[in-house]
Amino acid sequence: MKINFLGSVVLLLTVVILSACGRSLETPQPSSTPAPTTPAASVTLTASAIPEPTATATETVTPLPTPTDQGDCINRAEFVSDVTVPDNTNFNPEDKFVKTWRIRNTGSCIWNLRYALVFLKGAQMSAPYSSPFTETLPGGTLDISLDMAAPAQDGIFTGVYQIEGPSGRRFGMQDGNIWVRIVVGTGTSAPTTPTYTPQASATSLQTGTPVTNSLTMTPTVGTPAPGGAPTDTPTTSPTNTGQRGSCTYLLNSDFDSQVFVLINQARAANGLPAYTLNSQLSAAALKHSIDMACNSLLQHTGSDGSSPRTRVAAEGYSAKSVQEAIYAQPPQYGGNPQSAVDWWLNDSLHRPILLSSTLKEIGVSYVNVTTSLLGGYFTIDVATP
Repeated sequence: MKINFLGSVVLLLTVVILSACGRSLETPQPSSTPAPTTPAASVTLTASAIPEPTATATETVTPLPTPTDQGDCINRAEFVSDVTVPDNTNFNPEDKFVKTWRIRNTGSCIWNLRYALVFLKGAQMSAPYSSPFTETLPGGTLDISLDMAAPAQDGIFTGVYQIEGPSGRRFGMQDGNIWVRIVVGTGTSAPTTPTYTPQASATSLQTGTPVTNSLTMTPTVGTPAPGGAPTDTPTTSPTNTGQRGSCTYLLNSDFDSQVFVLINQARAANGLPAYTLNSQLSAAALKHSIDMACNSLLQHTGSDGSSPRTRVAAEGYSAKSVQEAIYAQPPQYGGNPQSAVDWWLNDSLHRPILLSSTLKEIGVSYVNVTTSLLGGYFTIDVATP
């Protein structure tokens, strides 16, 4: 009896253990209608069992270089091909199209979002003025696409573009600029009345090294100026005249005042204190506006080789930081204080000058020379003493 009793106990324990092992090894069979809680439980268990996939990637991310990180590099580009819309492609009036260029970074700088393709001259054809780059290493290629629209009238239209780097300096391809050229309709009835695209430029010169902008001022065909059709006369009359050699220029103190007021209104709207008008900065701005107007220039380097910093210093102003913005457009085509300030505020390079939290004082000047290429020339010099 004792042996039979022990044998029964052992047999019973063996059955229990095997049953337990059988449950632990059991594999659930798939069901066409799983219980509602099964997916949630499965997801929770799976997620806890998988290592974080982003841990390694986070450790290897390298931020894009800032402009100061690339101070010694060289900006250079090479045209590779027209990916879409080769030269002289024919469109109907107002047809929409996408123009894509392929270019190669042949310099030593890394292109990033601080670089952009910018409109230079010709017909803009509803394209944006500026289109930012994506990161492109030296030796790499980049496809740049712009949404465009053919003008409403027949003709042959060309839009020319350059690259703008972080400092505001522009550069083209090794063999020139890049462009888009289309034929609209028959191509035989190009418009005869030119309209103008305003030109503007900015530079920041804390180090005192001149930055030259290579803008070429050319009357553009088929590109309406902001503000509508041209007017016969400027909105206000010149208040004074001056002479520089054989060049007669017109001053307009009303325009100077309006620019100053409009900039400070924009600063107030952004919670910033007003700039203080400084006569020395205004004198430096005036000299540069006269120089540009009399010589049909649009650049920060004067005809005598001067820079914004040297012009400000020549007026006796000692500056820790100097920044300059310029703008030019014929007054009869909307070249007025409002268009100048609007242009600056809507451009990524100019806006920080107008809305700086560190700069304190400003000089403003407008000069018009009726025989110059772009008529009216605005200059602002903004500085911290």
